[in-house]
Amino acid sequence: MKRMIGLGVWMLLVTVFSACIREESLGFSEDGLAFRGMVEQGRTLSRAGVEDEGFSLLGSTNDMFGDIHILQEANGRSESCIYEYDNGVKGRLKAKGGENPLTWRDAEAEHDFYAWTQPVGEAGTGGVAMSQTSGEETKGTVTFGRQEDTGLNQFIVARTEDVVYGNGPYVELKFYRPVARIRLDSLTHIAADGTRNEISTCEIVFPNLYQTAKFDVRRKLGLDEEPREVWEDDKSDWDTGLVWHNGTVPNDKGDDKDVLYVHPFAFEKDGESQEASQPGYFMLKATVGERPVEKTYRASLAGITALTELKAGQELHLILQVADGAVGGFGSYIKGWNTEGEETVTHSRPGIYSQADAEALLRYLQNGDASNIPPYFYEEEEGVKVIRLYTHADWSSLTGKLEIPSGWLLDGNGYSVGMGAGGSLSGNFIDVYTPDGEKYIVSAEEAGN
Repeated sequence: MKRMIGLGVWMLLVTVFSACIREESLGFSEDGLAFRGMVEQGRTLSRAGVEDEGFSLLGSTNDMFGDIHILQEANGRSESCIYEYDNGVKGRLKAKGGENPLTWRDAEAEHDFYAWTQPVGEAGTGGVAMSQTSGEETKGTVTFGRQEDTGLNQFIVARTEDVVYGNGPYVELKFYRPVARIRLDSLTHIAADGTRNEISTCEIVFPNLYQTAKFDVRRKLGLDEEPREVWEDDKSDWDTGLVWHNGTVPNDKGDDKDVLYVHPFAFEKDGESQEASQPGYFMLKATVGERPVEKTYRASLAGITALTELKAGQELHLILQVADGAVGGFGSYIKGWNTEGEETVTHSRPGIYSQADAEALLRYLQNGDASNIPPYFYEEEEGVKVIRLYTHADWSSLTGKLEIPSGWLLDGNGYSVGMGAGGSLSGNFIDVYTPDGEKYIVSAEEAGN
């Protein structure tokens, strides 16, 4: 049975929390060039609509990127070397054992440096494959898929050009992520009778997304292009049809093995009228129902008003609901791809999207401080401020009665609210469930409607 999945999109503003990092002198080494590497921590949209960047020194996060391949060009000659972390100094790279380190040609020559990693999946079926193995070839092919199959969480690229010895004692390499990724946060099946069941595993097929793509770290950049723009312009021999096998709702936020890595894409292609031909079109296959049966649901990311694309270095979170009856819903948000940081939320459609949001809301309500509830938590509809849940809320610290103030409405949106012993809701609330799937006793607002 084919069903459409309705959809909404919200944006996160990510504020990177920068820890103080002790940096030691990276003076010129007689044995070769001294490199300092730092990696982008995520691309974010601020409230002003300006993209911000945050970098952390290589070796200062839990992300281990493996060998760093560096190609140097100067005076018409090219040389390459494989580098690795220097554990003694955060950010510093040293030539790997057995490699001849790169050196300055002379004090006047302009030097160009290109750097990249070559991760592969655990089974060796995806990731980065270079066109040649000489070490001087900067062209390669990426095969997309899950982290476990591709290792693309570790794929980073950098370039710095026109560097001369007089610029300083070391060469700084800023690494960027040229790929994007998609994470499945939750998947809920709604039966025709309204019964809701969480689904932990599914298969999602993006028939129009690239399965493979070719890149060149030395690709000539346009005036407004960033170092991450390594993808070749000729896409005629790229393969399409990306299958997210075993798309899994993670039990642990730190488990990234089933995250899907993709080539950056616009959800809708100009001049393409057929929805099934849009890049954002997808088919979701899942086993649902009391008498388990596999069903296919179809939807598209195209037509979103708040966002129209998933950029390199960004992560799309999916919150899916599939329905057999008329009920249906889809939510998602895009945030900067961070390994460290604190997040401040702003949405194009207000609501409660995380446990942190839920805890903040509870504090406002318990303190009788509804007037200070931030505007990105609620929508005003016909004089009533409506707070909608887009995630399950853990209010286990609530052991008494919580009053939803007059003029406010808590719309559970079918999600559960877990409370401590003696915890209860009063005032105006609708469609709020217990963690066991039982609906809370209706409030006066719902009874009146």
